Amino acid sequence: STAPAAVEKMGGGAGGGVPEWVGGVELRREPAVEQAYKQAGPSSVVASGRVYSLRNGDDIEGSLQVGSFTAGVSTANADVRRAVVKSIGRGQFRLTRIGQIRAYVLDLPEQRFLLWFPSDGRSYDLLVTRSAFDQADRLLAAVVANQRTGSTTTTPAPTPTGGTGDTGVPVPDPRRGAPE
Repeated sequence: STAPAAVEKMGGGAGGGVPEWVGGVELRREPAVEQAYKQAGPSSVVASGRVYSLRNGDDIEGSLQVGSFTAGVSTANADVRRAVVKSIGRGQFRLTRIGQIRAYVLDLPEQRFLLWFPSDGRSYDLLVTRSAFDQADRLLAAVVANQRTGSTTTTPAPTPTGGTGDTGVPVPDPRRGAPE
């Protein structure tokens, strides 16, 4: 079966989205790993996905997963978004800004997780890297920029606001009086 339109657009299908290179890091599609999406079964909220290894020379720094949700599942709904975040990081992610995007970040001793949902709520990007890989934030920002334009061209890694990756600035919470 073919991937839904969201993954085609966001994950480097006919419409493009995931670049082959960001800075000096190659994003290599891994079709064999993608079989797990097909084997997840009918109870899964993820319809399909693409997996890319992040290759820095001979080193594999991590992976990027781009998935689309099944019909009727949308992270535009805050409860659904919270459930997805909790299912990946047991609720330990923190919402922050990386450049101009809002992303969920989870830092573990050996890994860094970055989770981003586009505004349409139909898909997600999950970037998992080694903690020592210092380009994770810039790489996610570059991938998102490419996905928004549908381009798959080689992309220099943009420098997020402040020039140091994760800005550490918490995203304002409208439940606590901040504007949306």
